[in-house]
Amino acid sequence: MTNTTVKGTRKHPIKEFRGLRGFIQSRLVTPLVGPECSTSLLQFQIFSHFDCTRLLISKVLGFGLVAGGAVIKMPQIYKIVMKRSAIGVSFASYALETAAYIAGLAYNVRQGNPFNTYGEHAFMAVANCIVIALMFHYTHRYKDLVTVSVCTFLFTTSLFSRAIINDTLLLSFQWLAILIGIVSKLPQIYSNWNHKSCGQLSAVTVGLQTVGSLARCFTTATEVKDTVIFVTYLVATGLNGSVLYQVVIYWGKGRKTKSLMD
Repeated sequence: MTNTTVKGTRKHPIKEFRGLRGFIQSRLVTPLVGPECSTSLLQFQIFSHFDCTRLLISKVLGFGLVAGGAVIKMPQIYKIVMKRSAIGVSFASYALETAAYIAGLAYNVRQGNPFNTYGEHAFMAVANCIVIALMFHYTHRYKDLVTVSVCTFLFTTSLFSRAIINDTLLLSFQWLAILIGIVSKLPQIYSNWNHKSCGQLSAVTVGLQTVGSLARCFTTATEVKDTVIFVTYLVATGLNGSVLYQVVIYWGKGRKTKSLMD
């Protein structure tokens, strides 16, 4: 067993277990936290080697968030399809939020960060694209849908290509993504406040986003230790929490306007 210290942990002695603990160590724990921390955890040194405990929590939480990212937008999509309307769902917010997700995804991939620390961005970006497509579909704006689709493809390709955008410029884009994240929520927050209603905005989706961004602050601080990514999730937590608060206080109040851009 190789003596390899996982990023974010101190060096600990390694021991190879046999029997059931050996199976758990080799098949489950070591792939997650490395051989040193697997030894500490299977010896129940939970508090004395808390760096390993924290890493395990972060890994499990991270993969849970990635799995959750695959379904977090489903309640919103379901609600729009069932109502055949996207009233109350801000196009500007979803478009900017999608841009921020794509920028974050490209930055993490090119930085070589562990997939469990950002993977949900891919699923949420795709889900956002579906929501946006439904907005255009239910307002019969198919030419606009094609235009937005082409722009999204070109934007994504550019961010993932070092030949087009180098790492220094991409870092600037990631800082810009924080501003985009703020701006993306402001139309939704203003629209909710202006109408004193959240329309077809899904409370489940907003609630899960708030909890997820808060959990990402923990996983980023534990595994990645990247200031720009941590600030991104911290800001997202505050903004998602603001929208969640509006969903609660405006619960059950309808909205009359049918504008896609409100």
